[in-house]
Amino acid sequence: MRNHSNSETIDRPAPRGRPFAKGNSGRKPGSQNRTTRIAAELLDGEAEELVRTAIDIAKSGDVTMLKLLVSRILPKEAAVHIDFPPRDG
Repeated sequence: MRNHSNSETIDRPAPRGRPFAKGNSGRKPGSQNRTTRIAAELLDGEAEELVRTAIDIAKSGDVTMLKLLVSRILPKEAAVHIDFPPRDG
């Protein structure tokens, strides 16, 4: 049976070290993994039609698609002003 009276070893995350061995800086900036390259090749030439379809889906009332499109179009810091009618109250 282990003695768990030492509270310093319980619930303490492991210390973080260097992510790569010394001298290995990792992947070069701008490089893509295999899955990203394959996806880009599959979508090549289809982007315009896919975006048009997504817009049509959003216009037909799909709120989730509308949120997705707006989140991609507007910068995160952009303030959106909406004029709501006065509330009767």
